[in-house]
Amino acid sequence: MRKDFKRFSKSTGLQRLAASFQDQRRNLLRQMGLGAKGFKIDSKISFPIDIAARRAFRMFSEVDPDMRLEIERFVQLSKGKECFLDVGSLFGIFSLTFTSNNQESTAFAIEPSAKCFKVLEHNLALNKSKLIKATQLAFGQEQGVLDMHYEWVHLIANHNMDAHGVQAKMTTIDQFVASQGIKPDIIKIDVDGYEGPVISGAKEFLSNYDPIIFLELHGEWIERYGHTPISIADTLKCHGYNFFDLHLKPIQNIEEVFSIFAKRIICTKDPNIISG
Repeated sequence: MRKDFKRFSKSTGLQRLAASFQDQRRNLLRQMGLGAKGFKIDSKISFPIDIAARRAFRMFSEVDPDMRLEIERFVQLSKGKECFLDVGSLFGIFSLTFTSNNQESTAFAIEPSAKCFKVLEHNLALNKSKLIKATQLAFGQEQGVLDMHYEWVHLIANHNMDAHGVQAKMTTIDQFVASQGIKPDIIKIDVDGYEGPVISGAKEFLSNYDPIIFLELHGEWIERYGHTPISIADTLKCHGYNFFDLHLKPIQNIEEVFSIFAKRIICTKDPNIISG
Protein backbone atom coordinates (compact mmCIF):
# COMPACT_ATOMS: atom_id res chain seq x y z
CA MET A 1 0.00 0.00 0.00
CA ARG A 2 2.83 2.40 0.87
CA LYS A 3 4.48 1.82 -2.53
CA ASP A 4 1.14 2.32 -4.29
CA PHE A 5 0.60 5.58 -2.44
CA LYS A 6 4.07 6.87 -3.35
CA ARG A 7 3.47 5.96 -7.01
CA PHE A 8 0.09 7.71 -6.86
CA SER A 9 1.54 10.87 -5.34
CA LYS A 10 4.31 11.10 -7.95
CA SER A 11 2.13 10.31 -10.95
CA THR A 12 -0.54 12.84 -10.05
CA GLY A 13 1.71 15.53 -8.57
CA LEU A 14 -0.11 15.49 -5.23
CA GLN A 15 3.00 15.88 -3.09
CA ARG A 16 1.14 17.92 -0.51
CA LEU A 17 -1.42 15.19 -0.04
CA ALA A 18 1.36 12.64 0.31
CA ALA A 19 3.15 14.81 2.87
CA SER A 20 -0.08 15.29 4.82
CA PHE A 21 -0.64 11.54 4.84
CA GLN A 22 2.89 10.93 6.13
CA ASP A 23 2.48 13.59 8.83
CA GLN A 24 -0.76 12.02 10.03
CA ARG A 25 0.81 8.58 10.03
CA ARG A 26 3.82 9.77 12.03
CA ASN A 27 1.64 11.65 14.51
CA LEU A 28 -0.43 8.52 15.06
CA LEU A 29 2.71 6.45 15.62
CA ARG A 30 4.00 9.05 18.11
CA GLN A 31 0.71 8.94 20.02
CA MET A 32 0.97 5.15 20.15
CA GLY A 33 4.54 5.39 21.40
CA LEU A 34 5.86 3.86 18.17
CA GLY A 35 7.30 6.96 16.56
CA ALA A 36 10.93 6.44 17.59
CA LYS A 37 13.86 4.35 16.46
CA GLY A 38 17.33 3.89 17.84
CA PHE A 39 20.12 5.60 15.90
CA LYS A 40 23.83 4.81 16.16
CA ILE A 41 26.63 7.29 15.43
CA ASP A 42 29.46 4.95 16.43
CA SER A 43 30.17 2.18 18.92
CA LYS A 44 29.86 4.60 21.86
CA ILE A 45 27.22 7.10 20.74
CA SER A 46 23.59 6.21 20.10
CA PHE A 47 20.20 7.72 20.91
CA PRO A 48 16.50 7.36 20.03
CA ILE A 49 15.16 9.58 17.25
CA ASP A 50 11.82 10.46 15.67
CA ILE A 51 11.15 8.22 12.68
CA ALA A 52 10.81 11.34 10.50
CA ALA A 53 14.50 12.12 11.14
CA ARG A 54 15.82 8.70 10.18
CA ARG A 55 16.32 9.41 6.46
CA ALA A 56 18.27 12.62 7.09
CA PHE A 57 20.33 11.12 9.91
CA ARG A 58 21.31 8.10 7.80
CA MET A 59 23.20 10.47 5.51
CA PHE A 60 25.70 10.84 8.36
CA SER A 61 25.96 7.15 9.18
CA GLU A 62 25.50 5.15 5.98
CA VAL A 63 24.83 7.12 2.82
CA ASP A 64 27.18 10.08 2.23
CA PRO A 65 30.93 9.46 2.85
CA ASP A 66 31.68 13.18 3.23
CA MET A 67 28.94 13.61 5.84
CA ARG A 68 30.07 10.45 7.63
CA LEU A 69 33.57 11.89 7.88
CA GLU A 70 32.17 15.23 9.06
CA ILE A 71 30.33 13.67 12.00
CA GLU A 72 33.41 11.57 12.81
CA ARG A 73 35.57 14.70 12.96
CA PHE A 74 32.91 16.47 14.98
CA VAL A 75 32.92 13.70 17.58
CA GLN A 76 36.72 13.89 17.70
CA LEU A 77 37.08 17.67 17.99
CA SER A 78 34.03 18.34 20.17
CA LYS A 79 35.21 16.00 22.93
CA GLY A 80 35.69 17.97 26.14
CA LYS A 81 33.91 21.08 24.89
CA GLU A 82 31.38 22.74 27.19
CA CYS A 83 28.98 24.66 24.95
CA PHE A 84 27.89 23.98 21.39
CA LEU A 85 25.98 26.37 19.13
CA ASP A 86 24.18 24.43 16.38
CA VAL A 87 23.22 26.95 13.67
CA GLY A 88 20.83 25.33 11.22
CA SER A 89 20.24 22.27 13.37
CA LEU A 90 17.57 20.62 11.15
CA PHE A 91 16.47 17.66 13.33
CA GLY A 92 19.34 18.02 15.80
CA ILE A 93 21.83 15.31 14.90
CA PHE A 94 24.86 17.44 15.84
CA SER A 95 23.29 18.60 19.11
CA LEU A 96 22.36 15.04 20.06
CA THR A 97 25.82 13.80 19.13
CA PHE A 98 27.53 16.58 21.08
CA THR A 99 25.56 16.02 24.29
CA SER A 100 26.06 12.26 24.01
CA ASN A 101 29.79 12.83 23.61
CA ASN A 102 29.86 15.39 26.47
CA GLN A 103 27.14 14.45 28.91
CA GLU A 104 27.59 17.44 31.24
CA SER A 105 27.74 19.99 28.40
CA THR A 106 25.01 22.06 26.77
CA ALA A 107 23.94 22.45 23.15
CA PHE A 108 21.87 25.27 21.71
CA ALA A 109 19.97 24.07 18.62
CA ILE A 110 18.87 26.91 16.32
CA GLU A 111 16.41 26.12 13.53
CA PRO A 112 13.95 28.49 11.77
CA SER A 113 11.85 25.85 9.98
CA ALA A 114 8.61 24.96 11.77
CA LYS A 115 8.57 21.64 9.90
CA CYS A 116 12.03 20.77 11.19
CA PHE A 117 11.39 22.19 14.63
CA LYS A 118 8.44 19.87 15.24
CA VAL A 119 10.68 16.83 14.68
CA LEU A 120 13.55 18.44 16.60
CA GLU A 121 11.33 18.94 19.64
CA HIS A 122 10.25 15.29 19.54
CA ASN A 123 13.91 14.23 19.32
CA LEU A 124 14.64 16.28 22.43
CA ALA A 125 11.63 14.80 24.22
CA LEU A 126 13.04 11.35 23.46
CA ASN A 127 16.38 12.42 24.96
CA LYS A 128 15.31 14.34 28.07
CA SER A 129 18.55 13.63 29.90
CA LYS A 130 20.54 15.60 27.35
CA LEU A 131 21.14 19.31 27.91
CA ILE A 132 19.81 20.72 24.65
CA LYS A 133 17.96 24.02 24.34
CA ALA A 134 16.11 24.49 21.05
CA THR A 135 15.04 27.84 19.61
CA GLN A 136 13.01 28.42 16.46
CA LEU A 137 15.03 31.27 15.05
CA ALA A 138 17.16 32.41 12.10
CA PHE A 139 20.59 34.00 12.40
CA GLY A 140 21.81 36.83 10.18
CA GLN A 141 23.75 40.08 10.33
CA GLU A 142 21.03 42.09 12.04
CA GLN A 143 18.02 41.72 14.29
CA GLY A 144 14.55 41.64 12.74
CA VAL A 145 12.75 39.24 10.42
CA LEU A 146 14.06 37.20 7.49
CA ASP A 147 11.97 36.40 4.42
CA MET A 148 12.34 32.69 3.70
CA HIS A 149 10.73 29.93 1.67
CA TYR A 150 10.50 26.16 1.96
CA GLU A 151 12.57 23.70 -0.04
CA TRP A 152 11.69 20.23 1.27
CA VAL A 153 11.52 20.89 5.04
CA HIS A 154 14.34 23.45 4.90
CA LEU A 155 13.70 27.16 5.14
CA ILE A 156 15.91 29.01 2.66
CA ALA A 157 16.49 32.76 2.80
CA ASN A 158 14.73 34.44 -0.13
CA HIS A 159 17.06 35.59 -2.90
CA ASN A 160 14.62 36.83 -5.55
CA MET A 161 11.41 38.81 -5.73
CA ASP A 162 9.36 35.83 -6.93
CA ALA A 163 9.90 33.71 -3.84
CA HIS A 164 6.89 33.44 -1.56
CA GLY A 165 7.07 31.86 1.85
CA VAL A 166 7.26 32.82 5.47
CA GLN A 167 8.97 35.30 7.72
CA ALA A 168 11.27 33.99 10.42
CA LYS A 169 12.38 35.86 13.51
CA MET A 170 16.04 36.75 13.10
CA THR A 171 18.87 37.78 15.38
CA THR A 172 22.67 37.67 15.28
CA ILE A 173 25.09 35.28 16.92
CA ASP A 174 26.54 38.26 18.81
CA GLN A 175 23.13 39.19 20.22
CA PHE A 176 22.13 35.61 20.95
CA VAL A 177 25.22 34.62 22.94
CA ALA A 178 25.03 37.87 24.89
CA SER A 179 21.34 37.37 25.73
CA GLN A 180 21.95 33.76 26.80
CA GLY A 181 25.14 34.56 28.69
CA ILE A 182 27.01 31.78 26.90
CA LYS A 183 30.44 31.35 25.30
CA PRO A 184 30.23 28.50 22.78
CA ASP A 185 33.58 26.78 22.30
CA ILE A 186 32.36 24.95 19.21
CA ILE A 187 29.92 26.09 16.50
CA LYS A 188 28.38 24.41 13.47
CA ILE A 189 26.96 26.57 10.66
CA ASP A 190 24.84 25.02 7.91
CA VAL A 191 22.47 27.64 6.49
CA ASP A 192 22.16 26.88 2.77
CA GLY A 193 24.13 29.81 1.37
CA TYR A 194 23.37 32.34 4.11
CA GLU A 195 26.79 31.83 5.68
CA GLY A 196 27.98 35.37 4.89
CA PRO A 197 25.32 37.24 6.88
CA VAL A 198 25.52 34.71 9.74
CA ILE A 199 29.29 35.16 10.12
CA SER A 200 28.97 38.94 9.71
CA GLY A 201 26.63 38.86 12.70
CA ALA A 202 29.25 37.08 14.81
CA LYS A 203 32.19 39.46 14.43
CA GLU A 204 32.23 40.65 18.04
CA PHE A 205 32.10 37.13 19.46
CA LEU A 206 34.72 35.80 17.05
CA SER A 207 37.01 38.72 17.88
CA ASN A 208 36.91 37.94 21.60
CA TYR A 209 36.69 34.14 21.60
CA ASP A 210 38.07 31.25 19.60
CA PRO A 211 35.45 28.55 19.00
CA ILE A 212 36.12 25.79 16.53
CA ILE A 213 33.73 26.25 13.59
CA PHE A 214 32.37 23.42 11.47
CA LEU A 215 31.31 25.38 8.39
CA GLU A 216 29.41 24.24 5.32
CA LEU A 217 29.93 26.56 2.37
CA HIS A 218 27.41 26.45 -0.46
CA GLY A 219 29.36 27.70 -3.47
CA GLU A 220 27.41 30.01 -5.74
CA TRP A 221 24.46 30.14 -3.33
CA ILE A 222 26.55 32.41 -1.10
CA GLU A 223 26.60 35.07 -3.83
CA ARG A 224 22.81 35.33 -3.68
CA TYR A 225 23.19 37.27 -0.45
CA GLY A 226 25.99 39.67 -1.39
CA HIS A 227 28.96 37.55 -0.29
CA THR A 228 31.45 35.16 -1.86
CA PRO A 229 33.29 32.16 -0.43
CA ILE A 230 36.50 34.20 -0.57
CA SER A 231 34.99 37.17 1.29
CA ILE A 232 33.83 34.78 4.03
CA ALA A 233 37.31 33.26 4.19
CA ASP A 234 38.86 36.73 4.43
CA THR A 235 36.50 37.67 7.29
CA LEU A 236 37.45 34.55 9.23
CA LYS A 237 41.16 35.05 8.48
CA CYS A 238 40.90 38.55 9.94
CA HIS A 239 39.73 36.91 13.16
CA GLY A 240 42.75 34.61 13.11
CA TYR A 241 41.20 31.47 11.67
CA ASN A 242 42.96 28.71 9.77
CA PHE A 243 41.16 26.28 7.49
CA PHE A 244 41.30 22.49 7.32
CA ASP A 245 39.48 19.90 5.27
CA LEU A 246 37.77 16.90 6.81
CA HIS A 247 40.96 14.89 6.46
CA LEU A 248 42.55 17.45 8.83
CA LYS A 249 44.85 18.75 6.11
CA PRO A 250 45.46 22.51 5.82
CA ILE A 251 43.60 24.13 2.96
CA GLN A 252 46.22 25.82 0.79
CA ASN A 253 44.25 26.93 -2.28
CA ILE A 254 41.47 28.89 -0.65
CA GLU A 255 39.89 30.12 -3.88
CA GLU A 256 39.64 26.65 -5.42
CA VAL A 257 38.35 24.84 -2.33
CA PHE A 258 35.92 27.55 -1.29
CA SER A 259 34.30 27.59 -4.74
CA ILE A 260 33.12 23.95 -4.51
CA PHE A 261 29.42 23.57 -3.78
CA ALA A 262 28.60 22.30 -0.28
CA LYS A 263 32.18 22.11 0.91
CA ARG A 264 32.55 21.16 4.57
CA ILE A 265 35.54 22.65 6.34
CA ILE A 266 36.90 23.07 9.86
CA CYS A 267 37.98 26.53 11.04
CA THR A 268 40.19 27.06 14.09
CA LYS A 269 42.49 29.71 15.51
CA ASP A 270 44.75 27.07 17.01
CA PRO A 271 46.17 24.63 14.41
CA ASN A 272 47.59 22.54 17.26
CA ILE A 273 44.04 21.41 18.06
CA ILE A 274 43.94 19.73 14.67
CA SER A 275 47.44 18.28 14.66
CA GLY A 276 47.14 17.22 18.27
